[in-house]
Amino acid sequence: MFCGECGTKNEKGAKFCEKCGAKLEVAEEKKESPKAQQQPVKTSKPMTKQNKIIIAAVSAVVVLLIAFVAVGSSLASPKRLVKNYMDAISTKNYDKLYSYMVNVESGDKTFVSKDAFKEIYKAQESEMRKITNYQLGNIEYGLGKLTATVPVTYTYEGGNGEKDVDIKLQKSNKKTLLFFDKWELTSSFTVKVVEDYQITVPNGATVVYAGIKVDKKYLDKNKSTSTNDVYVLNQVLGEKTPIKVTLKNGIVIEDTDTPSKYYNTYTARVKSSNISEAMKTTLTKQAKDDLKGIYAGVLANKRFAELNSKSFDSKLSSSYESYLSSLQASSRKLTKMDITDVKYYSISSTTDGYLELQVKMYFDYTVSYDSVGETKTKDKSTYDYVYLTYEMSGKSYKLRNVRSLPTYFSIY
Repeated sequence: MFCGECGTKNEKGAKFCEKCGAKLEVAEEKKESPKAQQQPVKTSKPMTKQNKIIIAAVSAVVVLLIAFVAVGSSLASPKRLVKNYMDAISTKNYDKLYSYMVNVESGDKTFVSKDAFKEIYKAQESEMRKITNYQLGNIEYGLGKLTATVPVTYTYEGGNGEKDVDIKLQKSNKKTLLFFDKWELTSSFTVKVVEDYQITVPNGATVVYAGIKVDKKYLDKNKSTSTNDVYVLNQVLGEKTPIKVTLKNGIVIEDTDTPSKYYNTYTARVKSSNISEAMKTTLTKQAKDDLKGIYAGVLANKRFAELNSKSFDSKLSSSYESYLSSLQASSRKLTKMDITDVKYYSISSTTDGYLELQVKMYFDYTVSYDSVGETKTKDKSTYDYVYLTYEMSGKSYKLRNVRSLPTYFSIY
């Protein structure tokens, strides 16, 4: 080993130069490490087209399943049902409303059908307030999530401020979209179904109930009588329903009725509120003609058999003869009766199916009377209320009774 300072050779292993004393640098022997053994590289086989298709298909199914669960849960939620229900009310979508409000699984569905439902609610449109806006609150569950309540705040056309309503739902024992819970409106928000609804009309009348003509197959012959037909409808909706009855003589009765469990019968009766103005005019005109015919007879002292009127029924004989006798027995002799006008006052139907018309009769009359041995006359204008009873004979009306004809004629 040589000194790096002075070049003196020193003994192997010496740390300092024996001549100059400089520190000797000992060179480290480099040990050559054995070469690392190279591992062979494994090459993977390329994925087949079939495997790629399978993986893609599985991924797509997973994505679709997640989406189905998310969408299904949303669509089947109580809040979604209430939203759809409120939308249907706002837009008057009667097809949708029917699916939420009517549940009929069996029996004759003629008068509980979607068509009947639509006719009922269209007839009520003028009474229904249009919802202009609404907002849903948070769902409140009850009875272990068997029931749900969704609060709704809404405004309506012409209303003053907001209104609140709690819409209640119950869980059905059925499923929707195969797997999800199905919710339904509780009975407070659905239409009740009334069974064995009975309609009584005069013989031969045709009936249209909720826009549907009532077929003869619903006629109950055991309950019908010689004057009335009785129809029994298996199922009807418990809502205010339009009823149209057309009598044999053409009189049309337009009415409404609200069937219920405790009130499931309807009897068609003629009254001022359910016949047309045209019909009132027709009947009043006939009443005027008939009254003129009666007074033409009594002024001529004719017996009923001598009268020649096709509109007089033989039953009128009794009231006509009685009136004629009362005038003949009076000390004041009716010598002139001029009916100037007859106005409609009211109409009704009797229990035996006849029409009773009340009119206000305006007339000018002349009576002669004895005044201390001297015959005098008195002319006067006045009015009185008269009742005329008509029988329905085909398409015409026959007068069968008259009452309240004036018997007292003032001379003052």
